[in-house]
Amino acid sequence: MAVYTCKMCGGKLKTEEGTSICTCEYCGTRQTLPLINDEQAANMINRAHHFRQLGEFDKAADAYTKLIATEGGAGSEGRPGADPDLFWSLVLCRYGIEYVNDPVTHTWIATCHRMQYKSILDDADYLQAVKTADAMRRMYYEQEAQYIATIQKGILEISEREEPFDVFLCYKETDADGKRTKDSVLAQEMYYQLMKDGFKVFFARITLEGKLGTEYEPYIFAALHSARTMVVIGTDPAYFSAPWVKNEWARYLSIMQEEGFRTLIVAYKDMNPYDIPDALSMYPAQDMSELGFLQELTRGIRKLTHKEEEIQNRSRARETVVITANSNVDPLLRRIGMFMEDGDFTSAMEYCEKALDIYPECAQAYLYLSLAKRGCKTVEQALTVGTAQSLLEDHDFQKVLRFGDETFTKNFKDMVRESEYVAAVSLYDAFLEEELRDGKLPAERVRDLIARFSNMNEYKDSAMYIELLERKFTTNYMAEVADQLRQAKTLAELSAVADLIRGMKDQRDTAEFQRTFDYPDDATLYEKAIGMMLPGRHVSEYLQAARMFAYLTDYQDSPAQMKECCQKVLYEEGCAASLGNSASDLANAMRIFNSLGDYADAPEKAQLAKDKWQKQLYSVADNTLVCGKTPEDLERAVNIFRSLGSYSDSEERALEAEKKLKKMVGKINEESVDSKGGGFMMKKWL
Repeated sequence: MAVYTCKMCGGKLKTEEGTSICTCEYCGTRQTLPLINDEQAANMINRAHHFRQLGEFDKAADAYTKLIATEGGAGSEGRPGADPDLFWSLVLCRYGIEYVNDPVTHTWIATCHRMQYKSILDDADYLQAVKTADAMRRMYYEQEAQYIATIQKGILEISEREEPFDVFLCYKETDADGKRTKDSVLAQEMYYQLMKDGFKVFFARITLEGKLGTEYEPYIFAALHSARTMVVIGTDPAYFSAPWVKNEWARYLSIMQEEGFRTLIVAYKDMNPYDIPDALSMYPAQDMSELGFLQELTRGIRKLTHKEEEIQNRSRARETVVITANSNVDPLLRRIGMFMEDGDFTSAMEYCEKALDIYPECAQAYLYLSLAKRGCKTVEQALTVGTAQSLLEDHDFQKVLRFGDETFTKNFKDMVRESEYVAAVSLYDAFLEEELRDGKLPAERVRDLIARFSNMNEYKDSAMYIELLERKFTTNYMAEVADQLRQAKTLAELSAVADLIRGMKDQRDTAEFQRTFDYPDDATLYEKAIGMMLPGRHVSEYLQAARMFAYLTDYQDSPAQMKECCQKVLYEEGCAASLGNSASDLANAMRIFNSLGDYADAPEKAQLAKDKWQKQLYSVADNTLVCGKTPEDLERAVNIFRSLGSYSDSEERALEAEKKLKKMVGKINEESVDSKGGGFMMKKWL
């Protein structure tokens, strides 16, 4: 008996002979089966299922079509023709149906990756499957088709609200390791250039940002059907044939066959153009490594889409201020415009002055003069090389706003906002690259970018970027706080971190904190921390408990418990230091116990450490006095005895050391005079 694989998860199905419906034991999904007992045909069907699960719908469709046409696809129900399940599978390919596991319901649901205007309920292959199927399979097909028809309706409702696109960029976003491809970076450069030149561009990385993967299709569908040009980008022959890349350009080719006014351009780099897939090889191809590629691409798209005049008119309208009432100035302005187009800014400025001599309130002349001084042809270009503030501070541009009309002022404000928006989006993309490389971003830099988007007053999709950045800020900020918490050791450090956490208590549940504490809730963490404070625990456990209480901030008596833990840590450190025999260890113990105030028996411990410290120092000073052979040795003994104050006979021993020091210095001085015949005084000790 032929063995079939699950259409959803790919697992092997256990079936009984003659049954047309079964349930997969791996994913629990109920599904239909072809009633074909031919093993070779079953293998071909399983292979086709595999292609469809990988998103290679065209390969799968070819396999199902061949099966329908072959003798092996003949039905075994006593009716001529192919098995109805093959027609149903062909329908799934046509509409790009992928079954995904819903994390909420844990059921496998259909998602559509190849939206069609034509309802699945009117599809010829679907109708053939329903017509020739047995009762059980017919009911399944009808129910599933109704569900997919509902998905279609939802996709169409969303796509109809989308603004039309001029250009669709088709490329592979990530490689086999999940890293961003070179194609994606090149596509982004192309996106910014085309947007700057006045085109509305579909670029998945930005256009679909903030949307779940299962929600992409309405926007892709709308863009494919509205874009007048598709640019297919590739740096590797394999990328052109990647399932989802091919899914896009293959769908666009189908649309092109139905609607002849569209065009497709292939942009390649670091590869032989002969390796471009045959289906794309008949369309214009451009090498992205050639000098001036982007400019040529933009010019070509304008010609192919007939947008040249539209964009020029739009740019001219944005750059034009009030029309002058003085007819003598108009020829000069046209001449200045030609100088500006040629980049002859010196001549442009000269003719601006001539125009202003005739008509001192000519706003257009002031605009040309302001731009020519900056070496810029347009206001938009000036905003890319400088800032809006620098323009507003220019006295010539101030006269543009003074003498120009309201339309230019409004357009200028729009250009400023667009410039700020493009700069902020560019910075956001740079942040993503940096985050991908370094793992995280400083929270303050993210906060600054949030402020930039906030100042745009919801311009375009700035609100979406604010939402995305606020999530990043929370994640990165809490990661930094978690790192500070892991490093905090003193009560002051832990209190400072607790204050930070208290300010964002609702955002504590991050991956960084999960790595720090393995806990289900605050109550459990509190009990765990209390358990780590039991007598006899290691000092490291007290410190970890203190960090837990800092994380809990105001939960129950966490601040008091945190202080108690820190005191325990200090107390244990003081006890360990007091066991040392060096004066530095004992001095450290004395300092620690004194800082604890009245905690436990800290005052008594401090006194014991002090006594031991004094005894140790006295012994060192005494040994130095007895055995010292240089003035430096004796001076050290004097200093130690004096630091001990009234301890034992330290004062008398200090005087004794001073006398011995003076005697030694006097002797050294006498020997120096005898040997050198000159005066030599060691004034430091005399």
